[in-house]
Amino acid sequence: MIKSIFRFIIRFILKLIPAAVCLAALVALLPLVPYETTNIGVKDSESFEMSFIMNDIYVDGERFDNYSLEKAVTVTDDGEVLIPVTTEFLYALGIRYREDPERHILAFRREDPDRSRLRSDYGRLVNDYFFDKFSAESSDDPDLMIVSCEHFSDVMRVDLRSDKSRRDYFVKEWLAKNLDGFEDLAGPKIRILDYQGEGFLTGSDGTLWFSEKLLKLLGITVWNDKLAGVWISTDPDHHAMAAERAEAVAWKNTIAEWIMKNNRKLSYDEAVYYEYLFRHAATVYGLDELIVIGVARVESNFQADDYYDGALGLMQTLVKYAGNYGYTREMLLDPHHSLHLGCMYLRDRFHLYDNDAVFALTAYNQGVGTVQSGNYSLGYARKVLGYRDTLQKLLDEAGAKI
Repeated sequence: MIKSIFRFIIRFILKLIPAAVCLAALVALLPLVPYETTNIGVKDSESFEMSFIMNDIYVDGERFDNYSLEKAVTVTDDGEVLIPVTTEFLYALGIRYREDPERHILAFRREDPDRSRLRSDYGRLVNDYFFDKFSAESSDDPDLMIVSCEHFSDVMRVDLRSDKSRRDYFVKEWLAKNLDGFEDLAGPKIRILDYQGEGFLTGSDGTLWFSEKLLKLLGITVWNDKLAGVWISTDPDHHAMAAERAEAVAWKNTIAEWIMKNNRKLSYDEAVYYEYLFRHAATVYGLDELIVIGVARVESNFQADDYYDGALGLMQTLVKYAGNYGYTREMLLDPHHSLHLGCMYLRDRFHLYDNDAVFALTAYNQGVGTVQSGNYSLGYARKVLGYRDTLQKLLDEAGAKI
């Protein structure tokens, strides 16, 4: 009886051997690719909070206004910088992206950055970006990242695929169809990443964000200097922390200290915040930041709640006229809104007087009608321009540049 059972088991095993051999041969026919595995994953917006970074973004030393980007760079409540996965940032960081929802695969690889596409107008979402085939190039280092996942929903909530051998089979099959030159064994090394942990993050609107952890795997480093801004390096050999930030720091620090000197009620952080608002509004309306600061110094001495003779706020805009532009009294008490309305008004005066600062500033203070009548004083313009010159001298002495 025992011998019969034993013979039955042997015959059963022998029948399975051809199938196993065929399966092994099938897998062997797939391109053999050296790869290393790393755990990386997604976290959704229910478990973290994001805040807008009131500062500039520098990519390899080139400055961009965070306020003007398609999607702004943000920071989580625990201090991690998040970079939005948008077309403009994919170009700027030199990241090529592909996805295959049916196979549950995402793929990233590095290429030369193109900062000309990091622009202030609206671009396309990541799903429209680089949907052509990748091309393989010989490399000693891994240059293509493959992310495979079990589920692929709109908000990118995914789980780790339990059957890794099956996952690897699909990844290799996908690569054979989507990576030109993949059959060349001298081609790129592959990193197969599991969706696990906190490599990607998604906001409440479904936007996908790069975490610092994932960018580091791609050879991109991020450093958040609260004074100088967010610095990003796409060069694996030069960490963003080591970027030269002295000129930018000197600019913001010099102006912040001068603002505090004139209004001692402001803290250093508030003064730094004001400097950002001045620079942003000046950029939006094509004005000299130092002139805008000079106007605020003369008008309100940097007091956001200042009120005098019907004028309110940092830029002392007349309340009765603000409504014509859609601004309420409460909005004028907000430095951001006050600056935008004031700069819009000032820009119109510069256009009216062919960028003549003296007449533009005089008209801002005394009205266009007064200037046209010829019965005006130049004292206001001289004060503003005097403050501009004082600030410029301090910036030059500090070696500041922005």
